[in-house]
Amino acid sequence: MKTLNLNPALFTLVLFLFLWSRTFAITKTSSQSGNWSSPSTWVGNSVPVAGDDVIINGGFNISVDLSNATCQSIQLGGSALGTGTGTLTYTNGSQLTVTGVVNIGPFNNKNTAGSLIMASGGTLICEGLIVGRLGTWTAGTGTIELTAANTIPTDNNVNFNNLTMSGGTTTLPGNLNVSGNLLINTGGTLNGGANTLTVGGNWTNNGTFTGNTGTVTFSKNGNATITGTGINNFNLIRVNLGTSISNTLEVLATNFSAADPFLNIINGTFKMSGTFTFANTFTIGPIYNIDPTAGFWLNNPNVTVTGQALGGVSVRGLLRLSAGTYNIGTDIDNSLTYVTGSTIIIEGGTLNIAGRLTRNNATQTTSYSQSDGTVTVVAQGSTDPTFAGFDLGAVGSTFTMSGGKIAIRNATSAPSDFLNVSSVASVTGGTIQTGDASSASGQTIRIQSPRPIGNLLVSNASAQLISSSLNVLGDISIQTGTALDANGLNLSLGGDWNNNGTFASGNTVTFNGSGGQALTNPAGETFSNLTINKVAGTLT
Repeated sequence: MKTLNLNPALFTLVLFLFLWSRTFAITKTSSQSGNWSSPSTWVGNSVPVAGDDVIINGGFNISVDLSNATCQSIQLGGSALGTGTGTLTYTNGSQLTVTGVVNIGPFNNKNTAGSLIMASGGTLICEGLIVGRLGTWTAGTGTIELTAANTIPTDNNVNFNNLTMSGGTTTLPGNLNVSGNLLINTGGTLNGGANTLTVGGNWTNNGTFTGNTGTVTFSKNGNATITGTGINNFNLIRVNLGTSISNTLEVLATNFSAADPFLNIINGTFKMSGTFTFANTFTIGPIYNIDPTAGFWLNNPNVTVTGQALGGVSVRGLLRLSAGTYNIGTDIDNSLTYVTGSTIIIEGGTLNIAGRLTRNNATQTTSYSQSDGTVTVVAQGSTDPTFAGFDLGAVGSTFTMSGGKIAIRNATSAPSDFLNVSSVASVTGGTIQTGDASSASGQTIRIQSPRPIGNLLVSNASAQLISSSLNVLGDISIQTGTALDANGLNLSLGGDWNNNGTFASGNTVTFNGSGGQALTNPAGETFSNLTINKVAGTLT
């Protein structure tokens, strides 16, 4: 048999450390109300330290007045019968780190309750919360950080200002309100279950969020963001940002996924930014409204709004497209309609409308602005006998265009296919295009526009002027196999004339650009009347 010889000095050291840990990892109980940092607050005149279990007896209110207070666990509400509520109150800038759990109003036969007051702010860091008998819960401006697997208490009075999850999985067993910011750190997971989580601030996720069958409601009366590098798996998102359409919830996260469809905008604007790839119908349809106090803003080049069969969109608030692809409908007459008070802004991306971009009825107006991007209308067809494929047909609309392109793919059953009689028109660029590579053969697109256009491109479908002479500020290009019919009306241009197709002259063609202009037709050109009215430059 071998004999184990222990070094006496080592044995003494180990025994000392063991006895030291047993001696100093003790329970600290409040003896009166007072500051956490004051020895007189505690039985034995000893302030709690890391590893201590803390009990705040009923009837006492302890104020956390340190930025680095620590303990192993804390119980709010003592063990003496009928002693009232044990209260923990935070002062501004204070922090208490609990390496275990916080037990508020423990279940026992003493009927004591616990209260947590964070009206002045402060931070509570703990593994989790247990609520038995709750006295008062005041989230105030405080922050609670959960560091381990836990379940949020089901008491409806438990809510949060700022909520942070830093480790393990936090589970919602019921609806929860976070009036401030929600943060999921790396290593943290939030399981939303089948509940509604209301967030009144910003959403930052560097961990994992699983929405399951629940709803996340963003309720800040102002601007809010969804950011972070973590995994976002939303089920439903409800946007209710006060009463101003300018209040914006912007998605800037690295990763984003959601059920199809997932979005309900009540008030404010939902802005889909970032660079992640995502395709979704977004809104329950097939026909849906963008309401007067609501806006949808697409600002991600890799996001596609999927068109819905028999679908359509009624714009009553704001539709804004800066990047990405927005598809409306899949069939003939699946249209975008607008009502008075609406705004349509195209800054980039692609808007494809199976039917028309048109008025809801004869008197409805909109504010239309385009600086870039491509809008394609009548992609499938239109059988409406009244409204054009692109229709700003009521006085009172405004039309602003400095860039981009409006393409009328197919002719309609109305008297004209491109109609713009807006009372306010500011045009400095952009292109009106008749037809594209997907146009049906033999199409003629009819243009009725007493307002100027930037450039005219006759492409894959012929063009014909209706009722109004046309002022083109830039170039006119007629591609091979197509024709431009002035239909007896005047036509003026400030740029170049390039005809590889056919031109049916009308009354007078006027070149009125302020710089050099070129007239090009390999087969030669024929005009009924030609006027050169240039303040400067040469027509070649």
